[in-house]
Amino acid sequence: MPLLLLLPLLLGAVEVGAQSAAALRAKRQQLLKEIEQSSQQLTDTRNKKASAVAELSELQRRINRRRALIATLEAEVNLVETRLIRNQEVIEALSSDVDRLKQEYAATLRKAYRAKLSNSWLSFLFAAEGFNDAVRRWRYLRQYTDYRRRQAQLIVVTRRNLEDRVEQLEVRRAEKAELLATTREQGGLLQSELNKQSSLVSELAGSEKQLAQTLQEQQEARAALDQSIERAIAAEIRTRQERTEGQSSEAATATREAATADNRQFSNVRGSLPWPARGTITRRFGRQPHPEVPSVEVNNSGVDIDAGADAVVKVVHPGEVVATRFVPGYRHMVLIRHGDYYTVYSNLEVVDVTQSQQLPAGAVLGRTAHTGDHLHFELWHNKERLNPEQWLGR
Repeated sequence: MPLLLLLPLLLGAVEVGAQSAAALRAKRQQLLKEIEQSSQQLTDTRNKKASAVAELSELQRRINRRRALIATLEAEVNLVETRLIRNQEVIEALSSDVDRLKQEYAATLRKAYRAKLSNSWLSFLFAAEGFNDAVRRWRYLRQYTDYRRRQAQLIVVTRRNLEDRVEQLEVRRAEKAELLATTREQGGLLQSELNKQSSLVSELAGSEKQLAQTLQEQQEARAALDQSIERAIAAEIRTRQERTEGQSSEAATATREAATADNRQFSNVRGSLPWPARGTITRRFGRQPHPEVPSVEVNNSGVDIDAGADAVVKVVHPGEVVATRFVPGYRHMVLIRHGDYYTVYSNLEVVDVTQSQQLPAGAVLGRTAHTGDHLHFELWHNKERLNPEQWLGR
C-alpha cells in the first residue's frame, strides 16, 4: 500500500502517543511540585522540631515521590524512543516514495518526449479516424495530463512530509536527550537522599531509648484520641435513642425519617466528599509500618493530611457539632454528626465552633497547629471506623 495512504493511520498513532506523552508530562510536573513542597516541609521540620524522627519521616515521603518521578521520566524516555523509531521508519518510507515517484515521473516525461505528446497534441488529436476516435484521444490526453500533474503534486507533498518528519525527528532527539539528563540528575538527588536517610537511621539507632519513649507517647496519644471519640459517639447515640423513646409515635417516626434522609445524602457523596483541608495524605488508614520505625506496626483510625501550618479546616458535609475536646498529643478535636455518620477533625490549634451548633458544608471549624503538625481526619458510621480515602474526592 502506498505510504501516502498510510499517513492518516500513522498520524493517528502519533496523536495517541502525544496524548500519552501529555499525561506523563502532567504527572511529572505534579511530582516535581510535590517534591518542591516536600523540600520546604523538610526544611520547616528541621528548623522547627530539630527531630531526627520527624525529619526521617518527611525524607522518606520525598524519596518515594522522587522514585515515582524517575519512573515517570523513564516512561517518557521509552515513549520518545518509540516515537523516534516510528519517525525514522516514516522518513525511510517517505524517502523511498520520493525516489519512486521521481523515477515514475521521469519515465513519463521520456515517454511523452518520444511520442512528442508535449508539443504535438493537436497533431495527435487531428490524426483521429473519425469523431469517436477523436473523443477517445482527447480523453486520453486529458487523463495523461492529469496523471503527470498528480505525479508532480505527489512529489511535492511527499517531499514536504519528509521535511516535516526530519524536523520532528530532531525535536524528539533533543527531547530525549533532555529527559535522559533530567533522569540522571534525579537519580543523583535520589542517591543523596538515600544516603541522608541511612545517616538518619544510624542516628536514630544510637538513641533507641529516646525513640522508644517517643513511640510510646505517640501510641498513648492515639489511644486517648480513640477512646475520646468512641465515648463521644456512644454518648451521642444514647442521647438520640432516649430522645426518640420519649417522643410520640408520630414524632419518633418523623425523627427516624429525617435520620434516614441524612444518611442517604451522606452515602451519596462517597468518592466525592470535599477534603477538610488542602494538602497531601502522609499516613493512610489501617495497620501499617510506623514511618520512623518500619519494624513497628501502628494502626491508624483515619488519615493524616499535611495541610501546612495555620491552615483553615472546614467541615466536609452539613452536620451538627457533637463534641469538642482537648486530647493531649492531638490538641483540639471536633466531632460532627451527619445522620448516623460522624467525621472527626483533630490536631487543631484553634476551634471556632461550639457543641450543638448546626453547620453547613464548608463551614470553618478551626486551624491546624502553628508548628505544621498534620491534620488527623476520621470517618465513622455509628461505631464502625471507615476508610476516609474511599470517601474523599480526588
